[in-house]
Amino acid sequence: MLEIEQIYYKNYLYKNILQGKLTIVLGKEEGHFEEGDSISFNSMRPHRYINPTNEKAITVWAMTPPSF
Repeated sequence: MLEIEQIYYKNYLYKNILQGKLTIVLGKEEGHFEEGDSISFNSMRPHRYINPTNEKAITVWAMTPPSF
């Protein structure tokens, strides 16, 4: 899974998993998250989000500074 293209930008991210499961790849590290879990990281670090299931995943993001 680590061979996929990762993204990065100038923010700090906080993500909360409300429903489902999510794999988050940060550089060469991979974390597995499910409902109730949260993560925060500097988004200048290359990253990617993957839903490892066929189920819906619902998340809430917060970014600082905001970018649209």
